[in-house]
Order: sequence, then structure tokens, then C-alpha cells
Amino acid sequence: MADWGCLPQQEEAFAQSRANAEKALELEPTIASVHITLGELAFYHQWDWLAAEKEYKLAIELDPTDGHGAYAIFLVAMGRTDEGLAEIKKEREIDPTSELTNVMDTYVFYLAHRYDQAIDKAQKALELYPDSGSIYYWLEQSYEQKGMNEQALEAYLKSDAGFGPEWLAAARSAFKKDGMEGFWRHKLETSNDNYPIALCIQPLLYAHTGDKERTLSLLHSNYQRHCDGLQFLKVEPAYDGIRNDPRFKQLVAQLHL
Repeated sequence: MADWGCLPQQEEAFAQSRANAEKALELEPTIASVHITLGELAFYHQWDWLAAEKEYKLAIELDPTDGHGAYAIFLVAMGRTDEGLAEIKKEREIDPTSELTNVMDTYVFYLAHRYDQAIDKAQKALELYPDSGSIYYWLEQSYEQKGMNEQALEAYLKSDAGFGPEWLAAARSAFKKDGMEGFWRHKLETSNDNYPIALCIQPLLYAHTGDKERTLSLLHSNYQRHCDGLQFLKVEPAYDGIRNDPRFKQLVAQLHL
């Protein structure tokens, strides 16, 4: 819940999560899922890449049927694409039909800039889970990166169906007027108490609008806040348009990615 921004005292929540995981290991030190949790804490919150990899590998050693998907996402985020693709393949072989496996599978290929494969995997996954907002979300992102904007919009609207018919109609109108940039501006402009946009994901949305300066400013602010999402800076496709900016490179270097 802290990672998703659902709790106001995030640091206290992360600390409690870690304390609970460490207590679990005192009771039973060989539970793989607890080591995965510690790996997630190190990867998503502490930005301790060595500790994260140690925990993921230990989890898989303790239970070879667990942890491959989480480890795959970590590896691709670190720029170790081939290793990440090998791990997600193991995840597919172990648990090919679960929604989580299919979401991670699609996401890994998106992060790896393998958009055709991400789209193919998402489309097949939707045959199993036709109402999965998470699968639609990574499908839409992949379509957009390929410039398939009409298809991206339709996937976005299915992912955002919970916003209601009026919002969806306005989003479609914004797209017709100004393309994908118009859609993303609409999403930012209509954020309110009912549909808040967490600070940690605002840079991603501004990156989609093409607002380079606002994106960089928010990224640096989020670095100071220790926001989730920055662990993907090295590979996140949405930031490809600012990847060569010295300020972006400096941020990646500060994160030791």
C-alpha cells in the first residue's frame, strides 16, 4: 500500500513491511516469498540493487517455482535484457495461465522495447482475461510506442473504463483534437479528488505530453522524495525522448543504474 501511494505515512509503512518480513524469517528462514518481498523493498524503495538481486536469487534457490517474474523485471530494469527475458520465460513455463504471469510477461517485453512481442502477448492474455485493466494498460503503452495511436486509444479507454462514460467521451474528443498528447493532457487536467494522480507517476504522464521541462523537473523532485518508478529510468520507453538530455543522464548516474 505504501508503494502504491495509498498511505500518507509511506516511510513508516515501508518500515513496518520490512519488520514484518524480518519477523517472518525469524520464524521460518526458508520461505521464498518473504525473500521476494525483501527483494521488492530493496528494488522499489531502497534502490539497493545488490541487495535486491541477492534476495531474488535466494528466493529462487529456496523455491525454483517462485520469483522468476519479479527477478525478470529487475534484470530488465538494470539493462540486463537477455537475462531478464530468460527469467520471464521460466515464469511462463511454470505458471503460463495466471493473470499475474501474463501481466509481467507483457511488461517485461515492453520495458525491453520489444513492442511487437509485448502486443502479441497482451492480445493472447486478453483471451484469458478479457477485462484485465493491467493487461490493457501495457498493451496501450506498447501500441503508443509503435505509433499505433488509434489502437492505443482504444486500449487506454478500456483500461480507464472506471472513470465513467462522460470522462471517456471527453478523452476521446481530446484525442480527436490533439492526438495522444491531447489525451494525456486531458488525463492530467481532469485529475481531482476522485481520480488523483500520484506524484510519483506524474513525470510519466508529462513525458507522454511531450513537455520535456516539466518531466525533468518532476523527475528531479521525485528523486528527492524517493519516489517509486525511478528504478526504471534506464529503460522506461516513455522517457526515450529525453534520454540524451544531460539532466536525465545525471539522474540515472545518481541512481547508479
